[in-house]
Amino acid sequence: MILLSDVKAFVFDVGGVFRDSSKALHFSYKKAFEKHRLEFPFSVRETWLLQGFDEFNNFYQIHRTLLAVLRGKANVSEILENEDPVKETLKIIEKNVFGKDEGMLKDMEDYAFKIFATEESKKMIRVYDGVKEGIKLLNSRKFPMGVVSVAKRDLNVKWLKDHIGDYFNPVLGSDEFTTKVEGIKECCEAFRLNPENVAMVGDSITDLRNGRKVGCKTVALLCGMGMEKFLRNESPDYVFKDVLEVAKYFCK
Repeated sequence: MILLSDVKAFVFDVGGVFRDSSKALHFSYKKAFEKHRLEFPFSVRETWLLQGFDEFNNFYQIHRTLLAVLRGKANVSEILENEDPVKETLKIIEKNVFGKDEGMLKDMEDYAFKIFATEESKKMIRVYDGVKEGIKLLNSRKFPMGVVSVAKRDLNVKWLKDHIGDYFNPVLGSDEFTTKVEGIKECCEAFRLNPENVAMVGDSITDLRNGRKVGCKTVALLCGMGMEKFLRNESPDYVFKDVLEVAKYFCK
């Protein structure tokens, strides 16, 4: 049985946890495709939910996936209804993406990052209801809190200060680690806590798996990109609707 006292600190993802960045990400991917004169028939919902899977969760992987689906003339919504969307999608990638595409995919990744950092993209991002209240509540109970996100560190720091507050230390971005596992480990070390006393809070399968690899407790949120049935299949230690529910539970 897990006791509330077992969790003494939190590591948060950002997108899908604190904010709905689905439209901004979709806009970034679309611009990257358009730069290479490629069609982009995908909806905001489709690109958002695809990223909830471990295999498609970063900028490079999602561009590779969408390129394969485009070439294979597949339907993302139909894929997501499949019992094993990952297996089906990987088959499509294998058949439709090749070594000669690597240069283009890298350029698309870099370009999408730049677009995501523009003011036009930022205006598309909204903070989820209850996030500020939940973080203030956790802070009032002296829980150390860190952030590990695929966005660059400076972007994370500025956005958090502007929209939530200066509650997080460390704040780590993809320019500071090779994998999120490294970032989560660094947070645990900064907290001076064993991983089993730290909860990784995320909205994707990736977040749950990375937290588990480090030895952390795992908290699945249903407000973001992860589809509930697949998140529950990962057997997280906790499942909550959003950050405010997390805070109310651990601050009883």
